Amino acid sequence: MSTGHRHAPIDEKWLDRPRAKRKSDEASSNNKHNPILLVNEEEDNRKKVEEKEQVSIIRKKTRMPDIDDDIIILSPPSKRKRVVQDTNATVISPIVPTLNPCDDLDTANDARLSWVLYLAIQEEGSFVDCIQQCNSISKTTSKEFQERLQMDGTRHITLWEGKMTKRQASKMELTNDDTSLPIPVTFSGYQPWKAGVYLKVHPTTQQRLKESIMKKLTNLSGGKIKCDHLSLYRCRGMNAKVFATGVKAIKDGIHGSNWGTVQGVSVRLKVVGSDYSHCRVLLAAGE
Repeated sequence: MSTGHRHAPIDEKWLDRPRAKRKSDEASSNNKHNPILLVNEEEDNRKKVEEKEQVSIIRKKTRMPDIDDDIIILSPPSKRKRVVQDTNATVISPIVPTLNPCDDLDTANDARLSWVLYLAIQEEGSFVDCIQQCNSISKTTSKEFQERLQMDGTRHITLWEGKMTKRQASKMELTNDDTSLPIPVTFSGYQPWKAGVYLKVHPTTQQRLKESIMKKLTNLSGGKIKCDHLSLYRCRGMNAKVFATGVKAIKDGIHGSNWGTVQGVSVRLKVVGSDYSHCRVLLAAGE
């Protein structure tokens, strides 16, 4: 029997929605017609805006003097900007190792790779002063030449270069019975090589490196012993003529005898071309 009341047609799509969603929609619909709720909502929004403005004011007033407001975002390694240590400091230390390339040894695919054994150095005194001069002089040449300076924390004395597998590299050892670090490294001017700017390791230091390090290595075969230079600038694909101009400016501006002494603080092994933090440390000062 009819009661005389008409019902609005049911929205089937509305029924298909989850129950919680229907309740939310109903509440939202009711709020639109409730002036008290609308006023409360406007008040809440106003308070949120005021709170954000207050936080912004507090952050500006309490800013630490040594902290920038900018947020620094590290980009991927391939796009990361050149990192330079503060050369106003008295000491520039080697980059900290973060990965041993021999740890991910794949016995099924252990190919022969090019490796470099090197003496990581700690720079101080006259050497750091000369690096500062390099930065000043290179600014008068070109930005491209400035970027050819071997990065802070990665400058080193090349001891040996050769090919071997990761398994062979993992077995290389340096007996430290009478090998102690640090080893003072002195220079005797520039190498006459046209490929870049290279400091010549003093012959006395070369002999000491060969006696105290190279002769104490085990499981080293083939390759070539170096111990004769420290790389400062290398061409790395730069226009040869422009690069040569920069090389001349450095050698004319800084006498080869001004570089003083650095300290060899650790013997490291890495794959040629890999990151300097990816290395195996055979011996370090204090061990």
